[in-house]
Amino acid sequence: MHLSAFNFQRLVEAVSLYFDIARLKRGPEDLPAAPQLMVATIIAYGLASLAFSALLPPQSTHPLLLLVIDTVLMLLWIFLILRVARKPERFVQTAAATFGFQLVLSPLFAIGMSLFLRLREDPAWQVPVSMLIVALGIWALIVNARILNAATQWPVFACTGLVIAQALAARGILLAIFPGTLAAS
Repeated sequence: MHLSAFNFQRLVEAVSLYFDIARLKRGPEDLPAAPQLMVATIIAYGLASLAFSALLPPQSTHPLLLLVIDTVLMLLWIFLILRVARKPERFVQTAAATFGFQLVLSPLFAIGMSLFLRLREDPAWQVPVSMLIVALGIWALIVNARILNAATQWPVFACTGLVIAQALAARGILLAIFPGTLAAS
C-alpha cells in the first residue's frame, strides 16, 4: 500500500477490521502489512487517548509524555517478542492490530472511567461500574493474547502471561520515571 493509495476507503476498511479484531472475529494476519496504516493507527490511538484523558480529571502532569513512553514501550515489546518468535516480518500487522483494537475499545474505557469517577461515592453504582471496567480489562487481555498468539503461534496461555508481564513492566517503568503520578490511574 503506497501512501498515495492510503485513502478514506482503506481507513474505513481498517477500522472495520479493528472492530472485528476486538470481537475476536479476525486477527492481525487479516491486516495489510502497510507501515502507513500502522503509523496512522498509532497516531489515531494517541489522539484518541489524549482526547479521552482530557475529558477526565487530571491523573498526571505529563499525559503526552506518558503516552509517548507507553507507546514506545509497547512497540519495543512487540518487536522483541516477534524477534524471539523468529517472526519479525509480522511486526507491522501486529503493532497495527494492537493499537487498532485499543483505539476501538478506548471510548468504552473512557466511558467506564468517567462513570467510575462520577459515581464512586454512590454505593449503588460502585459495583456495576467497577465490573464494567474489569470486564473491559479482561476483554482487552483476551484480545491482546489472541493477537500475540496469531503473530507468534505460541500457546494462548503463554501469550496471556506475556501480555500481563508487559503491562506490569510498562507500569513499573512509568512509575520509576514518574513516581507518584500514576497512583490514581
